[in-house]
Amino acid sequence: MELAQPRDLEQYLALGKRRHNELCRQKRIFNARNRIIGGDTEAWDVQVHDQKIKEATEKARHETFAAEMRQNDKITCILEGRERRDKRSLCKAISDFQQHFQRPETRREFDLSDPLALRKDLPARQSDNDIRNTVSGMQRFMGEDLNLCERKKFQEEQNREWSLQQQREWEKARAHQRCAVSPCFTIRKKYMEEVCTNQPTEDYFTQFNTQSR
Repeated sequence: MELAQPRDLEQYLALGKRRHNELCRQKRIFNARNRIIGGDTEAWDVQVHDQKIKEATEKARHETFAAEMRQNDKITCILEGRERRDKRSLCKAISDFQQHFQRPETRREFDLSDPLALRKDLPARQSDNDIRNTVSGMQRFMGEDLNLCERKKFQEEQNREWSLQQQREWEKARAHQRCAVSPCFTIRKKYMEEVCTNQPTEDYFTQFNTQSR
């Protein structure tokens, strides 16, 4: 077994130090992310600074555009509401003007000497039997019924009367049936009570059959 001399320990220490320094140097050279040897660090710092300024400028620009869009949306909503109100006011003003200054009585189709002439005139058709309903006038067509409401009302009233009449007749028939059947049951009940209390005889059965008929 060999003993380590102090000189050997110094050599091993120096060799390990050189290896460690070589590894550190290789990391500085071959690592592209952290390599600074052979590069212009000042230019890199300027590029990083410019990139940060550019990002901040773009962010501020986007925020400005967003704020401007929100402002434009608010202005658009206000203008649309104002346009709707103006349109509604204009329609109301036109309607008021027509009601006050453009009445039907002042139109050319009305008689200026008698504005109420058309109101006084009879309608073109009053009923199906109107003598003015000529063939050429085309005032009456197949399938039309001007008295539809009155006819339906009359039919409903007639159906109600028929229903009430049938109900009265049915109740009257039931009452007549009860009146016809009641005496027979009364007589039978009476004789059944007598049968239970007295001894039946041949004369009793003859009298019971005669009265039952």
